[in-house]
Amino acid sequence: MALQSEHTFPRHSHDHFGMGVISQGAQRSWSLLGQIEAGPGDVIIVNPGEVHDGMPLQGARSWQMVYLEPELLWQELRMERSDADAVLKPLVRDNSLSHRLLQLFFALNQTKVEPGFLEETLLQCLMHLCHHHLLTLAFPPNMTPTIQRAKQY
Repeated sequence: MALQSEHTFPRHSHDHFGMGVISQGAQRSWSLLGQIEAGPGDVIIVNPGEVHDGMPLQGARSWQMVYLEPELLWQELRMERSDADAVLKPLVRDNSLSHRLLQLFFALNQTKVEPGFLEETLLQCLMHLCHHHLLTLAFPPNMTPTIQRAKQY
C-alpha cells in the first residue's frame, strides 16, 4: 500500500502485521510506547492488535506499507529466537532496514520481477527486524486512559 495524505486517522488497530517507510513529510502517532514522531526514512511498524493513530505534521505525509499475516512473522521469530512471543518496536530508525524495504516496494511495483527476489527481500526484512528491533511481552505498553479504566474494571 502506498499513500499520501493530510488525513488524521483516529485510534484503531489492524489484524495484520505491517511494516513501512515514511517517504515524505512527517507524522505523530500513538503506539504501545506512547507518542512517536516519524519522518522521511523512518520505518514504521504496526503489530497485530496494536492501537495506533496518525496525524500529519506540517502538511501531507507519504508512506509505503506492506501488511502480512501475523503467522508469517511469528514463524520467522520461532526460527530465529526462542522467545517468539514478542512484539516489534513501532518506530525504527535503521538505514539498512529502510533501504531493504524500499527495494521491496520498488520490486512490488514492477511488472516483471522474480518471485524469489520478492521472497528473499521480504525475509531479509523480517530477519533484520527479529534480530534488532524486538520488544518482549514483558515490556509494559502505555495504554490510553480509557483502556486503563477498562482493565481496572
